[in-house]
Amino acid sequence: NYEHFYEVVELHNTWSSLAGISLFGLIGLWKGNPTQEWHYFLEYFILFLIGVGSGCFSLAMVFIATYTFASNYHAYLMYTTVFKHNKGGVTSRNLCKAFQVSYLGGFIFWLLDMFHCDYSVLGKGMTFHVLWHFGAGFGGYLGLVTLENCRVVALNMKCEIAYVLGFVPYVKLLDEKRD
Repeated sequence: NYEHFYEVVELHNTWSSLAGISLFGLIGLWKGNPTQEWHYFLEYFILFLIGVGSGCFSLAMVFIATYTFASNYHAYLMYTTVFKHNKGGVTSRNLCKAFQVSYLGGFIFWLLDMFHCDYSVLGKGMTFHVLWHFGAGFGGYLGLVTLENCRVVALNMKCEIAYVLGFVPYVKLLDEKRD
């Protein structure tokens, strides 16, 4: 569907992949990973690449396989860490619940888009697929923040949840000298 530009198959799919998925990966690379562990860097970087891959639309199969694996792996890690093993306290439980709401909300929009893709329900050619990108991207990001918070608490480090743009949380380490 080359509705807007000959070079871009789906304009709204492209920008929402970059803004709705890659942006959260970049915020994680910038503000996340308070313990400076390689696996958090790698997970945020993968989230960033997933958005770029989706936006470019050239790595579609790699994108689908990576995203499916990463989503299921994070959901499993969060369930076992936060709920089954009761790690991370109330903050991690709330972050995990926010992950579930965001991801499930995005999934509902994806289903609506799958069954009503011919309708431009958001206007200007945009479909519910745009909302899927934001819900899934933010949900994936919240999953990583949940696991980071669990890790910081397990290491007995003082931290708080701070926000970028007023609503995107990240784990911020507190100075040990501060009360």
